[in-house]
Formats: sequence, structure tokens, C-alpha cells
Amino acid sequence: MVFGQNTSDNLNPTDKTVPILKKSDEDIRLEEDSTLIFTETIGNSWIVGSATNGIVGANTGTQGGGQQVVGGDGRGGLILSKVVNQNNLFRENFRVTNFQGSGNANWDTTNHRLASSTSDNHSTIHNSYQEFNTMFLNGQTITKATINAIETRWNPNDKIAYFLSADGGNNWEEATLGVEHIFTHTGDNLKAKIVFMTTGGVDTYIERFRTSYEATA
Repeated sequence: MVFGQNTSDNLNPTDKTVPILKKSDEDIRLEEDSTLIFTETIGNSWIVGSATNGIVGANTGTQGGGQQVVGGDGRGGLILSKVVNQNNLFRENFRVTNFQGSGNANWDTTNHRLASSTSDNHSTIHNSYQEFNTMFLNGQTITKATINAIETRWNPNDKIAYFLSADGGNNWEEATLGVEHIFTHTGDNLKAKIVFMTTGGVDTYIERFRTSYEATA
């Protein structure tokens, strides 16, 4: 697309320059987050026709194990039943806390990183850890996994250790960043844990955490 100019003044001849507008391409990267599927149990609510929750009269033998509730909200709540990821790749960019499990590391949703601490005191040692909630759960046996992340260390001697569990955290196995880990203890519930021992505090952190995995039916 071009536009012509035809301007003149008392000092200069007519301007015949033609500006050219060029379109610049911009790449937009889209990433699909994990899909979490929950189921709701019937708990202590009264359900017509249910073998456990449909008994007329007093009933404490419900699915939830409590007194049957008639006409009330006695359901058992949501239970995580599946977590699936596109191409068997879990992604965490630390923008939300959906997968933040137990731990005392700094899950920083403002700067989109996981830091060893909220403190900028570099004269002390910061020991911290962070577990991730279930990253994959789909009734399949997890046999291998590989962790990748971008690391920033305030002190080159700061330590960041990675651990994986294929059985929901019952057995933790140390993994090396970027190296495929073959599980000794297999299972169907993939979790990760990161352990920091640093003097960097808030200035030692990881970004763009990724875990790829293999699972069999």
C-alpha cells in the first residue's frame, strides 16, 4: 500500500517522495494449559434409589460415612479424577497457583517465577522447598519423565535440586535437569518437588518449569 505526496512551498520544488508502509509480522505463541477434571461424590446426601444413600429413616451408612441428609446439601465435595496435558508435557509459568502444593519457597505470580525465598538478604542461607500438585493423573503408569526449567542463580554455588514422584509423593526420586529420569517406583500420579539451598534468596529462582513424561495404559 503506497501514498503519494504532492506538496511545495516558496523555497522548495514540489515533493514527489512516496512513503511505503510495510507490514511487520508478529509471532504470538499459544500454550495449552493442563486440563483438570473433578467429580463430586454423593457424600451424605439422600439419593433416591441409592443402595447407600437412599434408605428411608436414620442412616449413617452413607457413601460419606455420616448421617444421611434429606433436603440438604450433604454432598461430599469435589475430588480430582484426572489431569491431562497436551503432548504429555506439563507447563508451569507461575502466573497462577493452581498447581502450588505444600512448601515455603516463593511462588511469585507477579514476576512469574519460583524463588528460593521472598528475602533479599544475601548474608544468610535460605533453605526452602516447593511441591507441585498432581501434574498428570489419567489411570496410566508413568515410567519416565524429564524436567526442564530456566535457572537464575545469584550465587553460582546456590543449589537447586529437582525431585519427581510417579506415585503421588509416596516415593521421591532425584532427577537431573534436562536428563530423562526412569522411575524405580512407578505409579499413576505424577508430582514434582524443588529444593533450594541458597544465599541468593529472592534473586535465585527458576522460570518456565516443564515436565515431559511417558505413560502406558
